[in-house]
Amino acid sequence: MKNWRRIVIITAHVVLICLSLMAATLLRFDFHLPQSESFILTRGLWIALIAKSIVFRMAKMERGGWRFAGIADMLRVFYANLGASALFFTSTMLLIGPRFPRVIYVFDFVLCFLLTAGLRFAVRIHHENFSRDHRKSAQKSIVIYGAGPEAATLVREIQANA
Repeated sequence: MKNWRRIVIITAHVVLICLSLMAATLLRFDFHLPQSESFILTRGLWIALIAKSIVFRMAKMERGGWRFAGIADMLRVFYANLGASALFFTSTMLLIGPRFPRVIYVFDFVLCFLLTAGLRFAVRIHHENFSRDHRKSAQKSIVIYGAGPEAATLVREIQANA
């Protein structure tokens, strides 16, 4: 079961890497890709897939309890995307040169971060909403006395695990 889940996550990352670079490219060219740029952008897509997949694997992005995603996970996704974009930029400059449009790097970083972080939090939102539907019949009322960070953590824990 674990290997199946890991394969699905890696496949999702590959799709999101491709999607973010293609969307960044379309944004750069106002949704009309010139024929003269298609070869360079195809090479850039292969470089992005290899470079970002390596960094995502090193950052262990396929691991973790996605249904419990939080701020720490968001930071880990941010730093993994930052490293992946840096490797993508460096590799592209070495292999293609300055002909690759530079603004695409920025668009791609932002889109890839939003998509990978959004995927994690979509899993959490789905899990929390799906789990709540099955527990409504066995709800009990409780009172939590206190208003600190521990009380907020307790509320989140009770909501996630009845």
